[in-house]
Amino acid sequence: MTAEHGLDPLLASFGFSREGPTRLRHRSGTPIVPLVAGQPFPRPGEAPYPEPDTLMTSPGSTDVVGLEGLVVLKLAARRAQDRADIVALLTPLDDATYLVLEASLPASRRAMLAALRDEALEELAMARAAEGS
Repeated sequence: MTAEHGLDPLLASFGFSREGPTRLRHRSGTPIVPLVAGQPFPRPGEAPYPEPDTLMTSPGSTDVVGLEGLVVLKLAARRAQDRADIVALLTPLDDATYLVLEASLPASRRAMLAALRDEALEELAMARAAEGS
C-alpha cells in the first residue's frame, strides 16, 4: 500500500503514521500492515488478497471482517504469528461454533484449521489445569 491509495492525508486524523510503503503504526504503538485487494499474498502460490466485500463481516459491525474471513486470511499468510493468532481465536470456541467455522472455509484449508483446533484445545486444557492447581 503506497500513497496512491489516497490514504495518507487521513492517517493522522485516525491516529496512524506511515512507517514505510506497506507499514503503518497506530498511536497505541500497534504496527499495521494493510491488506490491499488485488495485491499478492506474501507467499508464492496464493491468490491475491480478496476484495473486502467478498469476506463475511462481523456480526457486531459490517466494517470489520468476520471470524471466517480473518481465519482465511491468516491461513493463507502461513506465518507463525498468524497460526498463533488462529489458535488464540479458536481457544474460546465451543464445538458447535467451531464446526460452523470449519464448514464455512474452503475444503483446502480445513485440515490446517483442524490441526490448529487441536492446539487450541491443548492450550485450553493447560489453562484449565493451571487454574485448578
